Amino acid sequence: MDGKAGAYGVVAPDLPGCTSAGSTTDEALRKAVEAVRLWIEDAIDHGEALPTPRSIEALRADPEVERGVCHQQTSFRQKSLNRVGDSSV
Repeated sequence: MDGKAGAYGVVAPDLPGCTSAGSTTDEALRKAVEAVRLWIEDAIDHGEALPTPRSIEALRADPEVERGVCHQQTSFRQKSLNRVGDSSV
């Protein structure tokens, strides 16, 4: 997250302000699932429409996302999202 070992962050670019962090990648990902759940619950409670998630290609093409996330992190995020969808995690 800050370039130091033991600090990992996850950003959900299609959900403004939705982030998580942990001392391991697994912890950061577990917290990301909770952060997304809470973000969505809050949006629904406030009558807000949920954004349509963009593909990884669309995220890479977004200059704002590209500035904030290096290619390695984007690749890691895609792999991580695949793991989040796996019920064995």
